[in-house]
Amino acid sequence: MVYGKERAAVLADLSWDDLQRDLKESTPAATRLRGDTEEEGGELAYNKGATFLRTIEYAVGRARWDGYLRSYFDRHAFQPQTTAGFLADLRKNLIRGDTALEAKLQLDRWAYEPGLPENAVHVRSATLAQVDQAIDQVKSGGPIARIPFANWSTQEWQRFLNGLPRALAAARLSELDEAMKLSTSPNAYVRSAWLVLAIGNRYQPAIASAEEFLPRVGRNLLIRPVYRALVQQGDWGLPVAQRIFAGARSNYHPITVTAIEKVLAGGS
Repeated sequence: MVYGKERAAVLADLSWDDLQRDLKESTPAATRLRGDTEEEGGELAYNKGATFLRTIEYAVGRARWDGYLRSYFDRHAFQPQTTAGFLADLRKNLIRGDTALEAKLQLDRWAYEPGLPENAVHVRSATLAQVDQAIDQVKSGGPIARIPFANWSTQEWQRFLNGLPRALAAARLSELDEAMKLSTSPNAYVRSAWLVLAIGNRYQPAIASAEEFLPRVGRNLLIRPVYRALVQQGDWGLPVAQRIFAGARSNYHPITVTAIEKVLAGGS
């Protein structure tokens, strides 16, 4: 309503990417919807939940879904809610005995079972489809400087960096870094995605960037993947992660400290 349908499609498409990543990296039990989003599965609870609600919207139509949501918040304002309570409200006030709609939505499978039901809606963005062309250009060996990245949004950068091959030669990483100034990007989302890629290839210039970035940014969503990338590089990266964390931990929220300690100990 505020930014337009395509902006919404960009965010939904990226959410789908993140969901696919977390589904692959998580145990089946951890892919069930749950409230504790700090556990295994990264943002899975957020993105699976959003995909669930979006799937309902596409099944019943935007106008009907908006009307239901308005009435839901009126009924439950300032009250706690449970999964069973939410499903009961959906059945009473949206499905209303429509057995065909009930079967189509697969509510219990979404809420209680692992994995992703086959009715999940994947919204595809035309904007990100253009970014995918840039990814193909990198894969084919084309010059980085010719990619039209100057006006990319944060979301376009995320799609690009997360979509690049995980194995890249140092020369190619250097070309990316020099053309796009990734190691010094002031955008925390861009820097995080870049560091994960660069560290995964033991790109030495990325270490200085990580040393500046990790103590300064405290959001678990942005720094845990970087610490994990360092730990996964064993003797090359683990000592760096330990050293940075030792100096930075006092800057972090206790929940983040616990999450990074788990990563350094070899967890997710």
